[in-house]
Amino acid sequence: MEKSENTLYETEEITIDEAEGVLKDEQYHGSPLFSKYAYLLQQYKNMFKQLRRLIRLSDKQQEKLNNLNNKLEIANNLIRKTFGRYLSDDVVKGILSSEGLVLGGETRIVTILMSDLRGFTAISESLPAETVMNIINIYLSKMTDIIMRYNGTIIEFIGDSIFVVFGAPVFRSDDAQQATACAIEMQRAMGDVNRECRERGYPEVEQGIGLNTGELVVGNIGSDKRTKYGAVGKNVNLTARVESYTLGGQIFISESTLKACGSILKIVACQEVHPKGIRTPIKIYEVCGIEGDFNLYLPEKAPENMTEITSGLGVRISVLEGKHAGDETIEGEIIRLSARSAVIRSNMKAERFGNLKLALIGSDGREMEDDLYVKVTESPAESSSTFKVYFTSIPLKIRDFLQKTYLDAI
Repeated sequence: MEKSENTLYETEEITIDEAEGVLKDEQYHGSPLFSKYAYLLQQYKNMFKQLRRLIRLSDKQQEKLNNLNNKLEIANNLIRKTFGRYLSDDVVKGILSSEGLVLGGETRIVTILMSDLRGFTAISESLPAETVMNIINIYLSKMTDIIMRYNGTIIEFIGDSIFVVFGAPVFRSDDAQQATACAIEMQRAMGDVNRECRERGYPEVEQGIGLNTGELVVGNIGSDKRTKYGAVGKNVNLTARVESYTLGGQIFISESTLKACGSILKIVACQEVHPKGIRTPIKIYEVCGIEGDFNLYLPEKAPENMTEITSGLGVRISVLEGKHAGDETIEGEIIRLSARSAVIRSNMKAERFGNLKLALIGSDGREMEDDLYVKVTESPAESSSTFKVYFTSIPLKIRDFLQKTYLDAI
């Protein structure tokens, strides 16, 4: 009980004692007001007792309320600490609001970012599961910090891929610019990712990033038992297609993202592509920097030194559909080679941006144990039988073989 309340009780008790003293004085017993005075005093005493009881009850209720508030704050802190590792602060605030977990969504204009480690599926097949998980965690840890810094909402980690939206649940006028700056920062951070991988004896990895701006339905999806903040719509698929054209270290954006960003982007290339599942061709743009307040740029690419392979290095080529190689193989040979790319001579008509699996053929005519995975960067002209590929995945055994055999090229 507070000191002020004690003082109140003491004052009132003194008043009642004084009033009862009046009743004991016989000189007032004959007064016509005596009985009324005694009645009112008794009523006052009863009211005072009731007041004290209510104050005591109020104190207990306040104590219970304080305890409940403390428990609620502990629970909220736990939610922030737990879900804050998966969701942006804005989504966590929504969870803690009265309507935060109501199922349903709303249509928003957002900028979608999708990233993926190039050739990581092939790399992971030759590594212990624990090593694969450690590499992914190194990568995701660095990327998550950057995404949060640029106000992105991570919708999903899909293996070594990240799906992020900018503009939901909170809209900002520069969402597209923030997303592009975030992508550049993510690519710049890959040096730190690979430095840590090297220190632990893991292979280095490369990242491709695609961006697209458009309508999505965003909100809580699932059931009463399991709910997640999600995003659905055709622009998710389009962003995935844009990202699929990237090589390691590249950032491609759609025309809608270019328009949303304005003139502050530095574009190094534009090309027309016709993604699978999209009715008409689209233009994609390769970004190397963003000016203005962001002032971020990708590192300059080192010049590529190709070495002639005079004797030719035999390969068997399979076209990849998704993650799987087709049954048909076509013979070819590598005639020029660098650390990250090669020129292949073959009768096959390789499509630009197509993904291939290469089996190297040794001097004994047998295929080597591990395979190379590549993306076609330059398709053959009508009069040519050569095309250029970029290595998306080089197994360590193959890398060692190429280093020993063609040392000047690697």
